[in-house]
Amino acid sequence: MANTDAQIKLLWAKSNRENPEEIHLLIYHLLESASVGLALWKHTLSISIKNEMTGLFNLSEEAFGNILAYWIGLHDIGKAAPAFQIKIKKVNPSLLQDIRKSGLKINPLLVAVHHSLLSGKYLSEKESIPDEVEVAVSGHH
Repeated sequence: MANTDAQIKLLWAKSNRENPEEIHLLIYHLLESASVGLALWKHTLSISIKNEMTGLFNLSEEAFGNILAYWIGLHDIGKAAPAFQIKIKKVNPSLLQDIRKSGLKINPLLVAVHHSLLSGKYLSEKESIPDEVEVAVSGHH
């Protein structure tokens, strides 16, 4: 049986171009993005923008801030897909080998797909989100 904790600690989001052995884990990137999004919502947006957004969704300021942070946190969930993880093959093959050893299936013939499209697809199928959020996530790069 696969150890999900160990697998999560292998999925990468970013690598250092000068030293590809240095990676930034996907879980950290997603959590950091959600945290920054929530901080921006709470501390930088004007009341009029917050009122407009909360009114569109009929949510309190706190509830909308939380769901916005959630959506922002999932903006790169497509990077968990094998179609993104395979990209590390040329620059850090040992990491890809570790990912495979953990039980995650990454087909060597897999064609890389842009992660933002995968993120939008995931959100549209797994989450109850407005179409505008899917479009924003799918096109965020």
